[in-house]
Amino acid sequence: MKPVTEELERLLQQEAPEKNGQTWAALIAEALVRRAANGDVQAIAEVANRLEGRPAQAVSLDVNPLDNLAERIAVARRQAQA
Repeated sequence: MKPVTEELERLLQQEAPEKNGQTWAALIAEALVRRAANGDVQAIAEVANRLEGRPAQAVSLDVNPLDNLAERIAVARRQAQA
């Protein structure tokens, strides 16, 4: 694991001072939920992404660039002759 990640995980599990035994992680999660409940669109998106995962991104992929190669060559030849 990464050293910074390990340290953050350790600190987030510690009790926050004067917060009735709540951990830092619980306080941060609660603050995020409160912001989302107040209509903060960025917070709403973060909550949704944490619970449901990020939405799939559309990807355009040309699987075989040689598809229709003969047709493309024929068109190019006709254009060159014109």
